[in-house]
Parts: sequence; C-alpha cells; structure tokens
Amino acid sequence: MLALEINAVEAMPGGGSFSIRVEEVEYLHAVQITVRDTGSGISEEDIPHIFEPFYTTKKEGKGTGLGLSVVYGIIDRHSGSISVESKQGIGTTFTITLPRKTLPNG
Repeated sequence: MLALEINAVEAMPGGGSFSIRVEEVEYLHAVQITVRDTGSGISEEDIPHIFEPFYTTKKEGKGTGLGLSVVYGIIDRHSGSISVESKQGIGTTFTITLPRKTLPNG
C-alpha cells in the first residue's frame, strides 16, 4: 500500500486529492480497497507494464520500478487481485480485492 501512496503523492506535485476507501463486498466474500488520486495519470501504453519488475516511468534516480511489482506480488500471494483505471491529466484509481477469511470459531 505504501508504494501506491508514494506514487499518488509524486503524481500530484502541485497538489490534488488522494483517498483510500475500504469496504466489504458481501457478494464476493471480499474486502475492496480503493486508492484514488487526481494526479497526472498513467498513459495507456504504460498500463500493461506497471506491475512488471523494474518497469518505471520516473526519471533516472527517482524510482526502481519495484514498488507496484511488490504490491502485485503481495496481493497475489493472498489470493487477491489488483486493477487500475487511469486517465492522463485526471488521475488514477487502483482497486484491490482481497478474499475475506473466516477465523476459526468466528
């Protein structure tokens, strides 16, 4: 999650709006986390690659391209999913869906 937050802040150098929303989605037996910003957005050409290790659109020395790859790996290991919607100049929304686990005797 921290990588998503850092990316959002860096995409809004002149300020903007950032939000995190967490909600239970009963019909999916899951929890959804929505991370939204009003930053610069991600180009359509870059979206298919953003979860690849070492892929970055940041200037040299400003990023390693590992943040979103690590986020993707953690979510995948927890049987979840992550999707992204973005429009350049408008902002980006990441939606994380994680299965809800029932605790024993709970």
